[in-house]
Amino acid sequence: MKTAGTKIIAAVLPAMLAHSMPAGAELMRFGVDAGESEVSAAVKEPIGAIRGNAVGTFKITSGQVVVDSANPSRSTEVRLVIDAASYSSGSAMRDRSVTGSILEASAYPTIEFKGADVDNIVRTGESSGTATINGSLTLHGVTRQIFAPVSVQLADDRLLTEGEVTIDYPKWGIAVPTLMFGAMRAGEQATIHYRIVARREPPGRP
Repeated sequence: MKTAGTKIIAAVLPAMLAHSMPAGAELMRFGVDAGESEVSAAVKEPIGAIRGNAVGTFKITSGQVVVDSANPSRSTEVRLVIDAASYSSGSAMRDRSVTGSILEASAYPTIEFKGADVDNIVRTGESSGTATINGSLTLHGVTRQIFAPVSVQLADDRLLTEGEVTIDYPKWGIAVPTLMFGAMRAGEQATIHYRIVARREPPGRP
């Protein structure tokens, strides 16, 4: 006998894991808990051989997962909004540089991910699974497609989604940081790690 958690995870992002629900079932909504969620970015510094990667975190301002349980793998909506000016790495000088001259947060205040189709679904347990979200990332005013791998676990009505993706950030029009008049360059890739906690909202909530 399947538990309630199994039924939800089987119909929710991204665990449409060999379990279907009746057509016409209502939308299921999960609201992102910004306080428990975290998004971080790691970039190789110009003197990375000495200091390693620069790692900073961002604050999430809002997020939601909406699933049509009748067709979850092709009717899932994911939206995550991040405050670009919230970057924090433990270095005030670096933070000002990243949010000011690199991300230009005053002109592009938000970073947004929107996901739709879910592929590569693998069920790993009664209330867990992995998948890939096909979505778009809007960064520095530029929107490009990305494929975000995720692992998902569900405990009661708490959904934990975690994963990591690497992007070539110059493709979003972001300049590569340099030192010594350009003689030393930072890496051109950012590794984004995300740990997103969402909670199921009451049925019928808009």
